[in-house]
Amino acid sequence: MHSRKEIDLAVQIIQDEFGLAARKVFEAVSQRDNLTFEYIVHLVPFRRRTCGAILYTLIKHGCITSVHKSQKPTSSRIVYTYRINLAYIRCRQRFSRYALYAKTKHTQEHFMVLLTIALHGAMSVNQIMSIVQQVPSESSLRSADVHKAICDLLEIQLLQRVRYDKTCVNLDRACTRTDQEHMPSETQENDSSSSFLRLNPRSLDAALGRLKEEDTRLLSVERSASDVDVHLRRQKHVEAVIKTRLGAQALRIFRVLIRNQLEQKQVAELSMVPVKDTRDILYKLLKFGYVQMQEIARTHDHAPSRTNYLWRVDCSDVEKTVKRELIQALTNVHLRKLFEVRRYRTGIVKNERMWSSKPLKREVLKDLEVTTMRLDELLLLFDDVDVASQTV
Repeated sequence: MHSRKEIDLAVQIIQDEFGLAARKVFEAVSQRDNLTFEYIVHLVPFRRRTCGAILYTLIKHGCITSVHKSQKPTSSRIVYTYRINLAYIRCRQRFSRYALYAKTKHTQEHFMVLLTIALHGAMSVNQIMSIVQQVPSESSLRSADVHKAICDLLEIQLLQRVRYDKTCVNLDRACTRTDQEHMPSETQENDSSSSFLRLNPRSLDAALGRLKEEDTRLLSVERSASDVDVHLRRQKHVEAVIKTRLGAQALRIFRVLIRNQLEQKQVAELSMVPVKDTRDILYKLLKFGYVQMQEIARTHDHAPSRTNYLWRVDCSDVEKTVKRELIQALTNVHLRKLFEVRRYRTGIVKNERMWSSKPLKREVLKDLEVTTMRLDELLLLFDDVDVASQTV
């Protein structure tokens, strides 16, 4: 299960990129894992064909995954269930950087292939080549060069092959026409399944990380991006958050508790913070979820005067807490950006002079976009941390 904050952020991204109808279908699928198509149609206020077309579009763009569940004993039709793919949805915010990376490090053909797949979702090789060649450009792209670019991207694993069954959306007769329009020619020729190409976010994120390290010179050439390095980078970010939010004394107490499980007086002595301030800081850290307290009662009645309180830091729980905070911050920035865009468009329609006297509004949008990119980079650092086990 996913946290509510992660789902809310994904819902906003779906609405921003695919529209309100796609949001309703996505919200229906997000209610529970392994929903059938019949149940999804029952939840949304759309016809069967419309719901199937939206669902298939979200599947092609990686926002929803289909799973072969079982086969009914009385029918030969295959039953599929559907679930949301939050990891791939978060990666969609980095699609523009993926295309820019291909344009910087590779040829124009590589850039056009990545951009085409980012815009249209998973596609077959013939579809990609057909669309790329139809795009007007300064120099015409040859089919051989485009095919070579596709092979290069597959070889370096920036693209990955996926297989979509023709019947992954159980549209029956009502949606057969819509399904055939979306399926490529290879699938229509083969009744079983066909190979599609889509972006590989894990390899692309690793490539962006290497590019950033080369440009900023933060890491040496011989240093490898191991799990220890990732843990240290996470710890540095957590410490920066604690110092900014609670001060330098809270950071000292946090560092002391990482290595030990101590009582309040011991924490005060080792961190060289007054006992009164130590108590206040410890409870503030406990409130934010950065430390944990364990009660060890010396008697059966658990009287406070006869109970020892030990403080400690669980790094895995702290990482989950920080990831939830990043998701919440990214959701708030995304909502604010949508609000500013709508107000900007409304102001232009009502009075064009209204915005000419306030050029700072465009700067606000730029600042929000930069903030979104920075938060997304930090969230990428905590991408493999599971926050579903904690209560939100």
